[in-house]
Amino acid sequence: MTAGPPFVRELHLDDVGSDVLAVARALRKWAVGRSISVKSLAMTDEMGPAKVQLVGHFQQVEGLHVDRVYGPLTHAKLAALGFFDADGVRLLTEEHAALVAASQPRTEFVTTAELTVQHSSLFRYTEALGDGPGERGYWRVAPLRWDGSIVYSCDCSQHFIGVGHHAGLKHPIFTGDGATGEILKLKPITFAVAQPGDPVVFVGPDHPAGVHVTILHKRVGSDWQVVNMGGPGDPSYGMLSAEADWHARYADAPYSVVLQLPTP
Repeated sequence: MTAGPPFVRELHLDDVGSDVLAVARALRKWAVGRSISVKSLAMTDEMGPAKVQLVGHFQQVEGLHVDRVYGPLTHAKLAALGFFDADGVRLLTEEHAALVAASQPRTEFVTTAELTVQHSSLFRYTEALGDGPGERGYWRVAPLRWDGSIVYSCDCSQHFIGVGHHAGLKHPIFTGDGATGEILKLKPITFAVAQPGDPVVFVGPDHPAGVHVTILHKRVGSDWQVVNMGGPGDPSYGMLSAEADWHARYADAPYSVVLQLPTP
């Protein structure tokens, strides 16, 4: 007997993965059985507009809340109707296992980034490693000039690398003390496939090595909430659109490059 299809994740426009293909196959079977045209429905692993539209159509016909997001209730209904075949179940199971494996170090990274905001007094950016206050980071302490005074703090790239080090990520980048140029050596990806924890570096013609790096925290509509660090300030939440606007206007860094968090 074939096991039931697991729910992998919410699917939004432009999401990519083998689970998208499995869902598209099942939705196509549902649509054909109701004489609904699926000519524009490509059997690919990208959640394109036609797939999103068909999700909404399915939700409407089957009496679900219509938000065009393939979520757990939509999945449960589609699965209960029996439209996932053995290959579809296999695709979902493999994608679910892959995401679970990949999410463990990523979850540690995002949790650590959250802690730097929520308990910033415990993250005093010392080189010491330990469990006591002031020993929970791996950030270089360096005198920075800010408004004419010398303060002790860390910058954005030191924050990103420190979070990764404290979260136990083993990629070589997390053994340093920070440089946006080094972070730019990570794999570039698109915002369509970005996940929490991925860094975004702001670059421009006068700053090819980048002037700022921020950490994606969670999606907010079409925008992202981010975890920021810079100068002598504490880590804080912000919005990616606001960061992009600021760097385009004032730091001559109008381009944002999203990179994949290395989580071996």
